[in-house]
Amino acid sequence: MGRKVRFMSLALALICTTAVLTGCGGSTSESSGSQANNLNGDFTYFLGTGDPTSYYPSYQKNPVMNYLLNYKTWGPNNDKISIEFQTPATGEATSALSTMMASGDYTDIIDTSYYKGQVGTVPDLYNQGISLDLTSYVKQYMPNYLKWFDDHPNYKKLSTSKIDGEDKYLEIYMVNDTADPWGGFCYRRDWLVKYGTNPKTNAAFKGGYDADKNWTDDVIFPSGETDPIYLSDWEWMLGIFKKAMAGEGISDGYALQIPYEGFEPTSDVLSSFGTSYNFFLDPDHKYQFGGNSDNFRAYLQLMNDWYKKGYIDKKFAERTNDSFYMIDTASVHQGKVGLWYGMTSSLCNLMDISEGKENNATNGYTNGIYVAGARLPINDKYGTPSMQKIEPFLFYRGGLVPISIVITNKARDKNLPALLSMLDYLYTDEGTLLDQNGLTKEQYELTKDPLYTANGLTDGAWWYCDEKGEKWVEGTSTGKKLRRFNPLLNGNDELQTCVFNNRVVGRRFGAANNAWLPYKADYIKYRWGEWNKFETVTDLMTATVGSLTGDNATLYGQTVAKINDFLFKNTPKMISGSADINSDSTWNGFCSGLNKYKPADIVALLQNVYDNL
Repeated sequence: MGRKVRFMSLALALICTTAVLTGCGGSTSESSGSQANNLNGDFTYFLGTGDPTSYYPSYQKNPVMNYLLNYKTWGPNNDKISIEFQTPATGEATSALSTMMASGDYTDIIDTSYYKGQVGTVPDLYNQGISLDLTSYVKQYMPNYLKWFDDHPNYKKLSTSKIDGEDKYLEIYMVNDTADPWGGFCYRRDWLVKYGTNPKTNAAFKGGYDADKNWTDDVIFPSGETDPIYLSDWEWMLGIFKKAMAGEGISDGYALQIPYEGFEPTSDVLSSFGTSYNFFLDPDHKYQFGGNSDNFRAYLQLMNDWYKKGYIDKKFAERTNDSFYMIDTASVHQGKVGLWYGMTSSLCNLMDISEGKENNATNGYTNGIYVAGARLPINDKYGTPSMQKIEPFLFYRGGLVPISIVITNKARDKNLPALLSMLDYLYTDEGTLLDQNGLTKEQYELTKDPLYTANGLTDGAWWYCDEKGEKWVEGTSTGKKLRRFNPLLNGNDELQTCVFNNRVVGRRFGAANNAWLPYKADYIKYRWGEWNKFETVTDLMTATVGSLTGDNATLYGQTVAKINDFLFKNTPKMISGSADINSDSTWNGFCSGLNKYKPADIVALLQNVYDNL
């Protein structure tokens, strides 16, 4: 759904802690038990992006915020709190925050997604005496938050910053129980049925839509699995897709789509070879540079081989204006591509126009189409054995810890215990359901929220259902207990944005957080199953880069830009064959060109920063 993609640039969090006195170069903390009961509970929060104003005048009127602030009490004294949200003009968040910080007129709570890596770092804010040391208060008031990091040890180091050798809680992260993929690799499974044969028996495949428009088939891959697992499974598919092009009479289509750089800028399939094209963190949490590695060469050799076999889009290097997840969309939606990186809007039967559905295709190539999602492939036979059997670990996905906030010294004398208690509630199962799904019928009946009333959501924004989408009845319903958004929300992303909180720090559930559609079971399988098969270290890389300061940040940015410029000019040539990737002299010259940017120095810099996060 559209709202899910927005979390990369939204201020999703809000948090605070008990009174803390912080100074440049050190801090002292006051025990919450010594605080008076009449502490001010009014807070200000810099919200980088606001909700559409057509539904309510301010974010304080968001239904979930209204429920949290006006219908529940918090902290040891069961207090209510209020929050004033400040939102800049669209696209002005970073400059507005910079101005705010320079003037000293900043808010109690600041979303760091518009600060880290753009203005400064969280340790900078602490050393300037602006951000509070939250350590003792997080430990006292946020047990559910701490439990999440205990349950996710790879991310635990991100929860603190090392200050003078001590681990301090300076920022609070929004976390996800499961990542929320909005895109991934897609392939035409209907073409496998129509043009493929069983790799073991050579029997033709059978499959298609049944009378209820559910898809079934008997497709088996060379790996012996019903879904593609390995790169060799992909290669097998590409051969079938090339055959499909001839069978369908498609002269301007292609089996495989790749970005103009020759690889996904998120390093998806490159990590199947254990590498990236630039700097990266490996599964052992060691930084490396991949552009001059034998692993990267092996990837380019495979792409060159597939290019010569006619699998790859011959015009891939010309599509420089296309984002990696929206390449040549005209050909994709006309049904002329076999395997591509797409979004959820491509999955299952959404591109089928055989029943009058709107689509760009008019040639019949998408009639009866069934698009399946493919997990990232494991390299099973290309390159050397050390490059094989590696689970992919670099790819874009809704991060487990994508965004954080800090509490400033403006809030040191306010009712932080109450605010912290409210926020920790959002890391519980009950709070998560509220934060990510909106109000239930019972919560609506309590609040009579005007937004829900005006839009007919009197049954709530969501409810539990069975696998058929029917409301769950305790003691009667059987099968899986899932969640369904109110159908009145379908197709209205703006209303969804306003109905769901989408700003409060909380932890997300992924696997059932969907609007039910006719293809619900398969949609869940591909979006949260195949696309979400592996874990990524991208969050940890982002945290490292976001912690660079001063000259180091400048050096890193300039080096990456120069290396990317070199790669983007040269790697397409090696794939297309205008430069010989199999020639040692060509490869050595390529590596010499990269080494002049001294990547080893940057690797050492990143490793030092990461080790001291």
